Amino acid sequence: MKKKLLLILGILFLAGFAVSETLQELTLKEANFQGLEVEGALKEECASIVFLKEPIAEQKGIYTILSIHASFMPTSIGNAGIKVFANNNAESLADLKPEDFENNWARVEIPITGLVEKNTLKVCAKTSNSITKIQVLEDSKIGYYKMPVFEIEKTVSTTKPIVGREMQATLKAKNTGSEAG
Repeated sequence: MKKKLLLILGILFLAGFAVSETLQELTLKEANFQGLEVEGALKEECASIVFLKEPIAEQKGIYTILSIHASFMPTSIGNAGIKVFANNNAESLADLKPEDFENNWARVEIPITGLVEKNTLKVCAKTSNSITKIQVLEDSKIGYYKMPVFEIEKTVSTTKPIVGREMQATLKAKNTGSEAG
């Protein structure tokens, strides 16, 4: 029990050094996005968002993130979803389901390798039989951020533990994001 407590305290202590920072952010309304609303069962609609790549995006450790604010009605249980595409690419950056949204917000990282001077994001919302209305709200945001990115490595001393015998488990967390040491 003591070891578990020390492990948890250690992780919390290290997490205190991993800080996110907003460098630049704009609402999609500021990018002339009027919002997207799809209503009716099994319907799909898309809307485009144009934004310029800022010079800050080229710096090491800077992440370009689209924060989508959406609502799913009358329920959030079903096969509906939101897809995000960048610069006419046929492969989506994200295929978000309602469970991917926390408090109606989901984050999508936009890889720097796919950005050009003037970029177009296409956001498509598709309803289902149970989720018959989806709204992507205009207060959604795109921004440039510093943030921690943790890689977790887990190892155990045996794959066949025996009750009553001690075994060793190791958990290593490494910050590969901004200001990684």
